[in-house]
Amino acid sequence: MVNQSCFPFRGARIECPYRAICKPPAMPGVMTYKPVGMFNCFRDANSKVPCDGGRYLVTGKWSDSEGNIFYKSNWVGDWGEEAYQITKISNSGKTLEFVLGYDEPPRKIDPDNIWYRKYTRK
Repeated sequence: MVNQSCFPFRGARIECPYRAICKPPAMPGVMTYKPVGMFNCFRDANSKVPCDGGRYLVTGKWSDSEGNIFYKSNWVGDWGEEAYQITKISNSGKTLEFVLGYDEPPRKIDPDNIWYRKYTRK
């Protein structure tokens, strides 16, 4: 079972074909999700102060036959940007993958999507 109190994940995928869009601040090294509907982004594992953050609202939750957990959510960053997100937490609780959608909610976890990210937990 995944610990619901806080999900610290370290960025595993940081390459991006669109360098102008994917500047380092847009790709945090560490993300934490808190069950009170808040998230924080840190540049790396040694950072003490978040570089970004915001609020999220889970709008759907389900699991697949392998025991992976999926969340559908809407979020607003502290800087005012809004997005949709679909998130997958592996059945081991060690991997978090997500895809963002800005115009419409993403329908699946697609590694080829420019807004796909994968984080792993130590």
